[in-house]
Amino acid sequence: MDNRTNRRDINNRNVSERRSRNVDVAETRRKSGNVDVFTGRRLDGRVQVPVDRRKQPAGNPERTRAADGRRTETASSVRQRRSDDRGGQRTPDERIRQRNDRRRQPGGRERVSDDDRKRRTDPGRPRRENSDRRAQDQRKSRDQERRRRNEASGKNKKKKKLTRQEIERQKKLREEKLRRRKERNQKIERIAKIVLKVLLVLVILCTIAFVYIKTCYKLKNIEVSGTDHYTDKQMVDIVTGGNDYGNTLLFLMESRLHPAENVTFIDKIDISYIDRNTVSITVYEKAMAGCIKYNDQYAYFDGEGTVLEISDEKLDDVPCIDGIESDNVVQGQKLDVGDDSFFQEILTMTQLIYKNDIQIDKITCDSKQNLILHRDGIKINIGTAENLESKLMNLEVILESVKGKKGTLDMSNYSPADGSVIFKENK
Repeated sequence: MDNRTNRRDINNRNVSERRSRNVDVAETRRKSGNVDVFTGRRLDGRVQVPVDRRKQPAGNPERTRAADGRRTETASSVRQRRSDDRGGQRTPDERIRQRNDRRRQPGGRERVSDDDRKRRTDPGRPRRENSDRRAQDQRKSRDQERRRRNEASGKNKKKKKLTRQEIERQKKLREEKLRRRKERNQKIERIAKIVLKVLLVLVILCTIAFVYIKTCYKLKNIEVSGTDHYTDKQMVDIVTGGNDYGNTLLFLMESRLHPAENVTFIDKIDISYIDRNTVSITVYEKAMAGCIKYNDQYAYFDGEGTVLEISDEKLDDVPCIDGIESDNVVQGQKLDVGDDSFFQEILTMTQLIYKNDIQIDKITCDSKQNLILHRDGIKINIGTAENLESKLMNLEVILESVKGKKGTLDMSNYSPADGSVIFKENK
């Protein structure tokens, strides 16, 4: 018991000495207005400064004056006195109470928030408070994020207060913009009116041209020339495709756009404009020197032996050559008859026949490769190719002398010098 009393006295003396050392500092801070005179609590929220109890009014320094003028002892003074009685030793509860005292107002009244009142009256408040605090923190974070996004997008930008000059400048800009828009619209309207006028004029001109062409360019005459294998009507049908074109210009345009192609025995067709009512068709036939039989058809070839056409029709003015055959006949390729030298003699003779305009029914050749021409029942033995050009040049004159007769005309020994021929009439 005595030891406990001695320790308490020692602690009290130590506390008194610490307070005495801080008296001057506390007095200075108290004079500066940053420390409450009675409680020693700093008004700026810092740590409490020890109070010089010697400077306090007489009586109990922890007493305050009530509303009726009587002095009352505060809870902090009671706790302080109890602490002093225990020799400066504070229990945990006293430490908690001391922290709460730091939140007291300067007049000695305790600031108690609404949450503290609820917490004191409601034992289950701490858990709800923690959840509410977390929810509040989440809301704050969301609000901060939303404000940050809005600031980034410029939604929450404060409108700058415009001056009078800026307002006038913006007004002028708007007026200028409206003026430009109006001018642009007027320009578009003018262009649209011009385009409509041009279109109207074009429509009128096209109508007049159509009426003029339809009435003045009626097709009345079609002239055909250069063909021996087709009639004029057949050539017109070939060119028009069987359509009846009553307009000259329409006929010419259609013939240019869709020309006749791959016509048998015809190499080329030209169509020309004569006048408003007349057109001309010029036909260029293929120069056929002769033909041979091939698979019940006729293969026509030119002076060089190239196959021009393969047809079922036999042309009267083209001689058919008997005695030669070909295993492969292809249009556009040269005939292959085996003996090229003999076939060349035949080609030369056919060219001379075509050149001298001699009408020959057919051409045959015997085993000795002698050429024999047939015409109106007369056999003309040409013999070899010697003096062939002279023989054919004088053939028409010789045939006139035996006209109406049938027999054999031997010209194998014919020469330009003597001009001897032998005619043997059939009996």
